[in-house]
Amino acid sequence: MNLGPTINSPAADHCPLPTPDGRTLIFVSTRPGGFGGNDFYISHRQDESEDPAGWGPVENLGSTINTEFTEFTPGYFRRCDDDDGNDGDDDDEDETCVATFYFASNRPGGPGGDDIYASTVSDDWTFSAPVLVPELSSPLADAFPQPRRDGRELVLTSNRVGTLGLTDLWVSTRARTSDPWSTPVNLGPIVNTAVLDGRGVISWDMKSLYLYSDRPGTVGGTDLWVSARWKRKGNKDDWRRPARSKPSACSGLSTFGRATSRPGRRSSLVPHVLSPDCPSTVALLGANLA
Repeated sequence: MNLGPTINSPAADHCPLPTPDGRTLIFVSTRPGGFGGNDFYISHRQDESEDPAGWGPVENLGSTINTEFTEFTPGYFRRCDDDDGNDGDDDDEDETCVATFYFASNRPGGPGGDDIYASTVSDDWTFSAPVLVPELSSPLADAFPQPRRDGRELVLTSNRVGTLGLTDLWVSTRARTSDPWSTPVNLGPIVNTAVLDGRGVISWDMKSLYLYSDRPGTVGGTDLWVSARWKRKGNKDDWRRPARSKPSACSGLSTFGRATSRPGRRSSLVPHVLSPDCPSTVALLGANLA
């Protein structure tokens, strides 16, 4: 379903990022009236109706976020802390919640190429001045910073030193959302290939990783693939070899790791870290998305 002229324009509109509640859409556009080649825009709606007419007017995020340079590949998560500063759930009215907006930009001030920036988002969708996230940035191209829904794991796409192909998926973790991110680690040759692998997103249940790739077995230019992890065994050789899609590999997964509505209760799943220590299967989604 095309979102219609309220969202779309004759220019290039891309990198859509819906918030978990399905009521806000952030995306990138080259439409006239922006500050640079690619700017961030935002639209809101009152409910989760699939009617494109439900989306409100599109607004440029302004000069706080956008510059004369390129801004693209948004990521987002909402963190809630209890009175003791522990990570919580935003269903609890006694907790303080803060949202963080991640993105890539080639603006001056970073180590080089495209770097990762973060901005705090208030409840009225006011964005703070972005700050460089040095632990996620490198002298080469870093993009698509996609945090897991609990904010303790983040996947990014990069061609930094150590990359196996054109671009690879790298993962960074932290014990608490108030901690700095760890140095990104390459997900290794089971997830990454000698060609193009990118835009990794972790599913809502934290068990699967969606990505695009033009690896052998791809139907078109780039296809969507999924990597499923079952349990952590502490050995990088436990990762399973890439395989064609099977029903068990994709069951219960939310598209691109985003749910259009929040689950009715807190998940009982124990988060697993995406690292070379986690067994996984990479499968082509193929006709499942036709």
